[in-house]
Amino acid sequence: MAKVIGVGPDGYPTIGEAILAASDFDIIKVASGSYNEILIINKSITLLGAASGINPLHKDRHAHEETLLSAASPIGIVQLLAPNIVIDGFTIEGNVEGPGIFTSFQYSGYLILNNIIKENAYGIHLNTKGDLYTHVKQNILHKNNRPGQISGNGVYTDEASSNIHLSNNLFTGHQPAASINLIGKAPASGPSNILITNNEMLFDNSILLTNTRNVAIIHNKISNTLGSAIFIGGGTNNTIIESNAIVRSLTNGIYINDFFSSSPNEGLRIINNSIIGNQTAGLNITSGAYRVNADEGKLQACLNWWLSAKGPVFGSDANSLLDPDGLVDVSPYLTEAPVHAMDAKQQINPSIRLCSSPLTTIVADDKETAVMSRLGLSKLGRSPVKINNLPKTWPELRDYIAPNNALFKGEPDFIWPQLSSIGGERKYFSTKYDFLSQEAHIIFISTFADNCHRLFLEERNRKTGKLIKYITPAEGLTAGDMQPNAGTSSDTEAPYSWQRVCQFSNVFTPSSVESTLVATFEVVNYYAYSKFNPAALAFTMDVYSIGISD
Repeated sequence: MAKVIGVGPDGYPTIGEAILAASDFDIIKVASGSYNEILIINKSITLLGAASGINPLHKDRHAHEETLLSAASPIGIVQLLAPNIVIDGFTIEGNVEGPGIFTSFQYSGYLILNNIIKENAYGIHLNTKGDLYTHVKQNILHKNNRPGQISGNGVYTDEASSNIHLSNNLFTGHQPAASINLIGKAPASGPSNILITNNEMLFDNSILLTNTRNVAIIHNKISNTLGSAIFIGGGTNNTIIESNAIVRSLTNGIYINDFFSSSPNEGLRIINNSIIGNQTAGLNITSGAYRVNADEGKLQACLNWWLSAKGPVFGSDANSLLDPDGLVDVSPYLTEAPVHAMDAKQQINPSIRLCSSPLTTIVADDKETAVMSRLGLSKLGRSPVKINNLPKTWPELRDYIAPNNALFKGEPDFIWPQLSSIGGERKYFSTKYDFLSQEAHIIFISTFADNCHRLFLEERNRKTGKLIKYITPAEGLTAGDMQPNAGTSSDTEAPYSWQRVCQFSNVFTPSSVESTLVATFEVVNYYAYSKFNPAALAFTMDVYSIGISD
């Protein structure tokens, strides 16, 4: 019978020891914290981090502590060397020598989901024998660009791997290589039977195919690519590019060439895509790079949206077709945007709601300690405690009752450093959001504090904590008299400072994807004549990105 094995305070001190103790089909649950280990997994087990089952793009993920894996290995931090291994709910980062995850070509049936894989030399070295389906789902792959031979790839497959599904992942910041790089040694022995669906590539690099067979690229959002969004490099056969939004690439939307293979591409179908705003061309085919077979007559690129009811223009233009050999049939083309289309104009998308709680917030006696502790760069701060609405007169920030079609849901806790409060206390509470792109963001904050507060909103370097830019004025935004004696001097008549809910909104563009948005609340509890002197903070912070949307 399968057993559950713990790692952390109530279990083994290291993950490696738990793996040694495990048998096939056992489950290993790893507590939050940092683990500097190379994991060699040679059993069919399930490995669950503290955030297992939680999509890293979902707002609830930010309320959970992470299980962080880091090490240096040219093979990978996490090495999967058996069939049917599950890796769920980890942050895997900082491998300066190789990938975050390695899967052996000798086995199959891998399931990699709900992970944040970032800042390694490359993200996942993904190979599989193909006897069982392998699924890579709901992961964030971010800036895996550490120097190395395969640097800058999100997912890299270089064997005759097959039966792989890559779905619902976010790729950001990979360069100079590719979001997904499928490369075979020859057309007959390259990656095959691969589905790439419902992913988002944002300010990333290409989906690159070379010597592949039976690849389907369907329902993906690919925007602001640092090269060509989809790069067909030669030797590909039977490729479907369907129902994707391919917008604002630095060069081409789809680039068909034979740069990396001596064989031309064939059997390609491009249908029902939105191909708009790409700087060099929407579809660019190098002369001699595509071979039309007798059954198709021409390369089929019909029913696509080119941002014009007249279809694509011919020549060098952002929505154009470059077809020197006259191989492409674009008719009929769409005369209006399909349902899945992304407009080339900027639109607003929800990113996260952060609410005050012991899980999202750190408190300290000074501002810098609170900030650095929330960034994980100091251990001097601490988690606040949740307190009740003791006077039963505090305003409560609440969602509308169901049915509620709001973009964000989640209600803040009243928090304070301890259950009791003392007149004259001045405390600093910090929360953070890690930017995933350099798109502009809308920030909206609602705050309640008893008695008064000051809001500081800053852009910080997430690795060093260094201040990059003030978003609020440097001195912060004040709500009420910040002197502790104000309760017996200036703040003596209704409406009192604590009876106000304050709001702040702004549009901000981060300097770097390595930046963090840090909100810090300085809260003062006034001296009072009464012995009953409660204090609390409650806030919500909603963040929206200005970019692509359905």
